[in-house]
Amino acid sequence: MKIALIGTGQMGTMVETLSLSKGHEITVTIDETSGALSASALGQKMEGSHVAIDFSTASAVPRNVEACMTAGVAVVEGTTGWNKDVNEVRAVV
Repeated sequence: MKIALIGTGQMGTMVETLSLSKGHEITVTIDETSGALSASALGQKMEGSHVAIDFSTASAVPRNVEACMTAGVAVVEGTTGWNKDVNEVRAVV
């Protein structure tokens, strides 16, 4: 499976390690250096991935989900604390 990894903290690092050990490919790693990118630009970076796994920050979730939808990439949202944005995220999905 081709995985776009969003977030490079403890959970993101664990996901990367486990994914690679199971023979999956990390197609792109999105970290804080991509914070200024638009959802469209971020989506372009994820094109060709089968899934994105997001363990980033709560404030980044709406943009990250929009980027995944723009790229046609399924997303597993593991970030906590973004419930205040749930309606916005649902509308995008």
